[in-house]
Amino acid sequence: MQIGILKIFSFRASRYSLKEKKNINSPIPTIEQLNVTTDAIVYNKNQTICFAFVIIEQNYTILEGFKDEIKSVDAKAVIGLRNNKAEAFEIYPVSKYDVIGFGDKLKAAEDIKKYYFTELKGDYLAGTQYEGKYSFNSNVGDEDFFEKAPFFHKTNKGLYFFQLYQELGDLKEFKYQKCK
Repeated sequence: MQIGILKIFSFRASRYSLKEKKNINSPIPTIEQLNVTTDAIVYNKNQTICFAFVIIEQNYTILEGFKDEIKSVDAKAVIGLRNNKAEAFEIYPVSKYDVIGFGDKLKAAEDIKKYYFTELKGDYLAGTQYEGKYSFNSNVGDEDFFEKAPFFHKTNKGLYFFQLYQELGDLKEFKYQKCK
């Protein structure tokens, strides 16, 4: 699965300059400072939607004049969407659960999957990306997950909830560049 690293993880592209006393664009490309791997992928029946778990290992080069970055591991869930199996996925962030600042890649992967595979059912969806309260009746990996999970409900404009975010009370569509 091709992951659009810079569109989801762009906040990691800045470094704190000791001289300017603020965050500035890193002089080293972000893609050279991160190792992003896909730990697990669950597909819907026709493989046009997937729910994936990515592990982001930060490996910043120590630079003179910049605050040293702590090497850590984060884990994140993303949803991929495509029209057919021949296309690359468009990637959308999932913010229900994140694992941030772990020292161990395997523990980060284990924890993110635990949340989505065993603790999602019975919880609800509300907050910054989604309008209203929608209960989860299944966990990732359950046979009916892609049919029942609130992520995959559609608006009257035909967009999935995972394609939207909320800004100042208004629902807006994510406008990411597509993967090539």
